[in-house]
Amino acid sequence: MKVERIIFLCGVAMCMCLAVTSFGQIVPRVEGLEKDSVYMSLLEQEKMLVQSQDSLQEIIDGKRALLSKDPANREQYTREILNMENMLFDIRNQLGMITTKSNIIEKEFILNQMNNVTTGADAGISASAGSSDKRNLLSNDFFKENVSSSELALMNSAFSIESEINRLSESLKNYYDRDKAVEQEFREAEEKAVADSLQGVHKVMSYRFVALDDSLHNVWDGYYQTKLDNYNRLLDKINAPSSVLEELNEKSRNLRSEESDAPILFSSAAFAMYPRQRLLLLDYEVALAEQLGFEAAADSLRKVADNIALDKYEYIKVKLPQWIFIDYSPITIGGVKVHSTDSPIPQLVVPTKGSLYKIDIGTYPKLQTSYSVFRKIYPIEYEEIEDGKFRYYAGSYHTEEEAQKDYDRLRRLGMKVSIARWEDGKAIGADGQVIDRKPVGDVFRIEIPILTEDIRAAIDTYAPEKELSKVDIDGKSVYSVGVYDKLEDAQAVAEKLGASAKVVGVKLAD
Repeated sequence: MKVERIIFLCGVAMCMCLAVTSFGQIVPRVEGLEKDSVYMSLLEQEKMLVQSQDSLQEIIDGKRALLSKDPANREQYTREILNMENMLFDIRNQLGMITTKSNIIEKEFILNQMNNVTTGADAGISASAGSSDKRNLLSNDFFKENVSSSELALMNSAFSIESEINRLSESLKNYYDRDKAVEQEFREAEEKAVADSLQGVHKVMSYRFVALDDSLHNVWDGYYQTKLDNYNRLLDKINAPSSVLEELNEKSRNLRSEESDAPILFSSAAFAMYPRQRLLLLDYEVALAEQLGFEAAADSLRKVADNIALDKYEYIKVKLPQWIFIDYSPITIGGVKVHSTDSPIPQLVVPTKGSLYKIDIGTYPKLQTSYSVFRKIYPIEYEEIEDGKFRYYAGSYHTEEEAQKDYDRLRRLGMKVSIARWEDGKAIGADGQVIDRKPVGDVFRIEIPILTEDIRAAIDTYAPEKELSKVDIDGKSVYSVGVYDKLEDAQAVAEKLGASAKVVGVKLAD
């Protein structure tokens, strides 16, 4: 595997070397930076990485298409995809760092250019700058007199900043669309290997959103904070009414509360908050314009605010379902894997989606630890059923036809066996109906091995009245929700909490 990775990386490197000669003249995004050797080198690296990224993505897409067309080599394709996804992440990580560096250079260049033209007529201040009819709030003499030239230059750089944010938002949409496609593919996946590959892609997208958030912070935060600080200072300087200040402070507090929730709700918290932060700045600007008597500017600012859509960048966070996938495998007889007290037979695991067939090899009144009891059949799992008994199963199969072959083998050995079936996590009887496998106990609780933020939020929503506690079971700590008097009530909440949630019976005596 390591050899394959090295060979592939060499291939990518060759593509990048060839790309250097084929790009031709690199054109800077900001006119005037063509003489900055560091900046131009970054642009060249960025182009090479983008070409490598696109080529690698095309290969990955081709391999993924082969997963369904050539199932015999599924494992090989999956392994190759996972390796390439790791390399793709490395490339995108480098691309994100380079883009951030070039953005900083562009921002500093623009600000320096503006700082050179912030005095006299060159500052773009007309002879009527003091007029209350001026529609651009920052072009009134009040701001020229009360804000430093460098900060005023930054505050007037809205156009270049918005252009860069629009460019970043295109990347955001592309990555989000890809993440949504991954979610759909994951929901349709029935192989663990395919699901693992898609989870790798989803993780890459998550890191990319973080990189985009960082890029937005680099472009927007200085501008946003400079304006906010100056507006607060200026409102205080002109003795704005306390009612105006309190209203603005309340909006600021509400925005900070939304900012704390955004990382949980949205793929890109920074972009989701961007239009809200713009609206807050406009609220401050309208308040200043009104207090200074700049009515035309106030009217213009209100129209801008009316056209800002809060949901423009609200990309709801993509969360892959908590499916349980298993490795399908036929039985072996007389294998080397021996179960014992130190290596017990595992409990039954059923996939939450898709079909599963197993060979039912018997029911026992107590847990079995001897491998020889089952004629050295492997793999074996058990489940606890009614009356404190334990049912044992062998093998794992996609189809009934696959299970039938091992069923016939075991029958020839003289074993009394049957074929068991599950669909989407539910046991199905011979009549095709769902079997209600009721857990042992008088009441029921939900056990969760790990308490995540998502699960805690779901408990607060779907089981607010139930006790959440940490309990010790067989030497292991788990989280417990409940208890419930009815099995169906516990199952309904467990489904909301995800695949890791398990409904168990609890003896009242316990």
